[in-house]
Amino acid sequence: RDRFIASSEPVSSVKKWIAHSEGFAKGELHLDGPASQALLDEEASNSLLMVGVKEIIGNFEKDDIVKIFDENGKQIGVGKTQYSSKEAIGMMGKKGEKPIVHYDYLYML
Repeated sequence: RDRFIASSEPVSSVKKWIAHSEGFAKGELHLDGPASQALLDEEASNSLLMVGVKEIIGNFEKDDIVKIFDENGKQIGVGKTQYSSKEAIGMMGKKGEKPIVHYDYLYML
């Protein structure tokens, strides 16, 4: 049987809104292994960088909700994107870009 332990960290109202907006997701971001691990690291508060995105699915605009998947195709989060899908496709895998999903707008499942 699964057991869920409440986090000692409070969740911001923005992250709660994002968590409950998953059904409105307009697209998907599929990550490579290192990006997935960086987001899943409980010690860190990381944003999702373009360098770790290996596939973009769907047609979304800036500020839309997207689902986030690890390298195995398992959904690990939901976030509000800072780019449209067209912009993001051109920056996919590049270093030095602003995050596609900032930590403040990222909810990990």
